Amino acid sequence: MSHLSSPISRRSRARLLAAFLALATPFCAFAQDAARKPELSEKAHQAIQVISPLMEKDPQPWDEILEKIEPVLQAADPESYDKAYLSQLKVQALLNKSNYGAAIEPLETAVGLSEKHGYFGNRDLELLWLLAQLYGQEASAAGEKNIEAQRSYYAKAYDALRRWSARTPKTNPDAQYFMASILYNQALYDNKVDKELLRQAQIEAEKGLSLSIKPREHFYALLVSMAQQLGDNVKAAEYLELLVRDYPKNKSYWQSLLNAYLLQEEKGFVPAIITLERAQSHGLLNEKGDNFTLVGIHLNAQQYSHAADLFEAGLRNGSLESSQRNWELLANCYQQLRKDDKAIATLKEATKLFPDSGALEVLIGNLYYMADRYAEALTHFKQAVAKKLEKSQQVQAYSYIAYLALELKFLDEAKAAADKVIEIDPETRGAKELLKAVNDALEERDAQLKAPTVTS
Repeated sequence: MSHLSSPISRRSRARLLAAFLALATPFCAFAQDAARKPELSEKAHQAIQVISPLMEKDPQPWDEILEKIEPVLQAADPESYDKAYLSQLKVQALLNKSNYGAAIEPLETAVGLSEKHGYFGNRDLELLWLLAQLYGQEASAAGEKNIEAQRSYYAKAYDALRRWSARTPKTNPDAQYFMASILYNQALYDNKVDKELLRQAQIEAEKGLSLSIKPREHFYALLVSMAQQLGDNVKAAEYLELLVRDYPKNKSYWQSLLNAYLLQEEKGFVPAIITLERAQSHGLLNEKGDNFTLVGIHLNAQQYSHAADLFEAGLRNGSLESSQRNWELLANCYQQLRKDDKAIATLKEATKLFPDSGALEVLIGNLYYMADRYAEALTHFKQAVAKKLEKSQQVQAYSYIAYLALELKFLDEAKAAADKVIEIDPETRGAKELLKAVNDALEERDAQLKAPTVTS
């Protein structure tokens, strides 16, 4: 869960539908509401008498209804109840046509007039809620194509929610999640992270948590994303532990929890190991790559014995990829455990699987060299240069051959190897000195061979 998808874009349509259902009260109820409020003008009332039968049809002819509303709305006094009421009615028609963007302007008008003159009373709350949803929908639709528009709509959505919150008797989890989501998206503006806004988002989300006995999954997912953006891997792990507890079959939550512990480095090694094992007990994170991650954590934690056991089992039962690199890592585990003979045996087994690899022969030669077993070391370095090697490995192998042959008094062999080093890379460190040492030894040998034999 390196980064969750936009919480608003994922749920905005569901929220809009819920808000619409709250708004779409039967038409007669609007009229009753209006009767208790400032009255409609005679002209507006006559228009309503024409529209009312259309509202009762099935299906409702929303285009025709809009045609009837528009001229009366345009002629209404800007501050009148007619303007507010007909604007609200226009919003209802546009929402039924799924024309969400066009519904914003008349809804802004209805809400603004009612807040100023008290036209709708407590119905302002549902209108403000709907307005916030529409702003959020437009922000989501703007996406990355129009960052400035997206940011503007998010700001308007949050402002509408703050106005809603100031008047509502009691907030609710949906409102807190929505406010937190808006702040979260604002905080990630233009690929930058506004940590102060993220902290405000955390506060709003945590308020929402306290409103439910069992908070919804998306609250924790949002809080995880916030913690990740703030680099707070400890807090992210805390929330993810709650998610894997309640949703143990969700692979992405286990993967995110594992990553949260791994990012804590040494402090997180043990809980990361336990997390992988727990996930695997649920049948998750048990692919070869996941198994290698488990071994890798043991290696990073310098738990070489456990790593070796896992490597041995995995390479033989197929739960780990039988790659040359993995065999080399297994040999390294044994080397770290001071089991050089087992490391050599492991590398020799690997040469049967990868017979063209000169790198494996170099590793074997190195181990024999460190054990002062020069003859065996020389054999494997010579086998290495007969196989595939990168240039740097060739230089290394021929350098060892020259040195070991010199030590073992195979001077002609030492000379050929030293010359090869110079041929491959004349700038190799110590190559000229090594060649000089070999030449000096050859001169000394030749001088001894030419010296007259002393007889008694």
